[in-house]
This record gives sequence, C-alpha cells and structure tokens, in this order.
Amino acid sequence: LPVLATHLLESLAFVPIMIGVLMFLFEFFEDQMLAFMVFSMVWICEIFCIVRVRGNPSMRKFPHIFLGLFCLLLVYVYSFPLGFTYVAFSAWVWSVLAIMMYLKLEP
Repeated sequence: LPVLATHLLESLAFVPIMIGVLMFLFEFFEDQMLAFMVFSMVWICEIFCIVRVRGNPSMRKFPHIFLGLFCLLLVYVYSFPLGFTYVAFSAWVWSVLAIMMYLKLEP
C-alpha cells in the first residue's frame, strides 16, 4: 500500500502537464474533439513504440512513417479548415494502424 500511494503521488506531477498539452491542442486545432482524438492516437502510438518497436528495422521505419503521415494530416487540416477533418483523421488513424500491424507481423 505505501508503494501504491507513493506511485500515485508521483504520477500526480504529470496531471498539469497533460492538461497543458490538451489546452494547447484545443487552441491549435480549434476543435476540442479532434484535438483529444489526435492526442489519444499519439499516445497509443507512443505506447506501441514502447511495447513493440524493438527491432532495428522497426525503429528506423515507424517514427519516420508516423511523422510523415502526421504532417500530411496537419497540412490537410490547415489547408482546408472547413474541409473533412474527421475523414482525414480517420484516414490517418487507419494508415497508422496498418503500419503498426505491418511492423507487428514483420519477422
């Protein structure tokens, strides 16, 4: 129980950081739902990197592909502010998930 309490207290230091990042994204995307979904997807990709991206080919491929796809999403969102941002987000999510599955199944 003391270890759990210590861990919880140490984890509370990250709460203001997470709230600050979300507030920045809310202003950056001007759409709270899109900002939260982007934040969640980036977090999922970080967890994927921690858990699965261990081999040398994966370490070279995934960050660059993820960055490229994320930049394409940002270019679309800011080039067409009244466009289909949720459709673009869905395409980005499915592309990233396809890359994750490819790297997961790669020998």
